[in-house]
Amino acid sequence: MNKVTLSFSSLFVGAVSACFLLVSCGGETTEENSLSTTTITTDEEIAVSELWQYDHASTKVIWTGYKLESKAGVEGSFDSISVEGFSPGPDASKCITGVKFELFTASTETADTSRNRKIITRFFGEMINGAKITGEIKSIDASEGVGLISVTMNGVENDLEVSYEMDKDNVIKMVGTIDVPSWNGQAALDSLNSVCFEKHEGITWPDAEVKILTKLKK
Repeated sequence: MNKVTLSFSSLFVGAVSACFLLVSCGGETTEENSLSTTTITTDEEIAVSELWQYDHASTKVIWTGYKLESKAGVEGSFDSISVEGFSPGPDASKCITGVKFELFTASTETADTSRNRKIITRFFGEMINGAKITGEIKSIDASEGVGLISVTMNGVENDLEVSYEMDKDNVIKMVGTIDVPSWNGQAALDSLNSVCFEKHEGITWPDAEVKILTKLKK
């Protein structure tokens, strides 16, 4: 067995140190006081904090239809939306490419209950699978500010060209124009015009602007 020898100086230093601790900590030492905590952030955690994330609550799909010879706009929205396929990443335009969505037409909201009912029953209600509109963001070219969205409505799938931008508040905006007859929707359009004939003065325009908004976050 090895013999341990303590010098007087060593004992003196140890005693002084012990007294200092007792005085400075009020005569009591605890594990909490004697230990320090170091937070280590891994490269993986740093990387995740730099990725764009999807915020469903911020997503809105707003449309504007037109009536009268003056082409007066009527704005509405779909309040029930399903979204899937968002991929977190450092490039926002790539994150939303491939995203699929469903718009439930019974959630149509125009701030007029009577008009809501007419659009739901006499427009979407006249369509094939009119309960929902589905689609997919096929491509986004952020440098050119354009994109392409596949839209299926009334049993017809067409590509919709849209403008694309992301503002300083990280809000993505895509805007395009749907020509209803291109989705075989003339009969549905005529049905809506017949019940709105007086207010529309017989004119319901076949095109509608569609605006998609969503705010990404990190």
